[in-house]
Amino acid sequence: MGGPFRLYGEPVVEACADSGWDYLDICGEPEFMERMEVKYREKAVDMGSLIVSACGFDSVPAELGLMFNSRQWLPPAVPNQVEAYLSLEADKRIVGNFAAYESAVLGVANADKLQELRRSRPKRPRPVIPGPRPPKGPLPDHLKEVGVWAVKLPSTDAIVVRRTLSCLAENPGGLPDVKESTEQIERREAFWSTIKLAHFGVKIASKSLLGVIRFITVGVFIGLFGKTGIGRWLLLKFPSLFSLGWFRKKGPTEDEVACINTLPYHNALHK
Repeated sequence: MGGPFRLYGEPVVEACADSGWDYLDICGEPEFMERMEVKYREKAVDMGSLIVSACGFDSVPAELGLMFNSRQWLPPAVPNQVEAYLSLEADKRIVGNFAAYESAVLGVANADKLQELRRSRPKRPRPVIPGPRPPKGPLPDHLKEVGVWAVKLPSTDAIVVRRTLSCLAENPGGLPDVKESTEQIERREAFWSTIKLAHFGVKIASKSLLGVIRFITVGVFIGLFGKTGIGRWLLLKFPSLFSLGWFRKKGPTEDEVACINTLPYHNALHK
């Protein structure tokens, strides 16, 4: 099923939770994921249903990248920060799926609802991470090792990873399954004990500074216009204009999809 999940996803989640079926999606919408957890968690637990979101291309490499990098540090060294860089390259022009663009626009529109939802829930303990917190700010940086410019990407990936880290802080041995043998428990605890907590962020990268400025411009358009009804209408009515050609309603052609190379890579910094 495609997105936006906040428009089409809940009936499927509800049906799976009610019937005991498992649910898996590629959602990248924090408000939808957290609202479904609040609304259907108890029912899913009672019925033995797994409700799992964020299993798409971007969130999975983000988590696996953090896990891989964090396991490379041997005591007493520990990682302080892991950054994921996402670079999009193509022989032809890059055109994205309109549903992803629409999800981003609606995400801005529902930002207040997400904050309200989080305030209504008990706060989870923050993971204790050695060393200083990474600096905040939207300024581009230059990753000389791979020859790209990058800027912070306000994506779901960082949120998903932070949720995993919070869960790991509460359950250092990982989450137990309903039915586990002694051997399975030992293997689970042995694996998760090797994952070290670190700050995590995502940046979108381009070989040129001009490409990064283009990313920032599109982000400003969505961030400003997405807050009002007329602004959202304009964004969704003229996606090609406000995305500087990256999105259009009819989506990419097969040739445009085939020529895109998406390169995720990670950079880890130690304490």
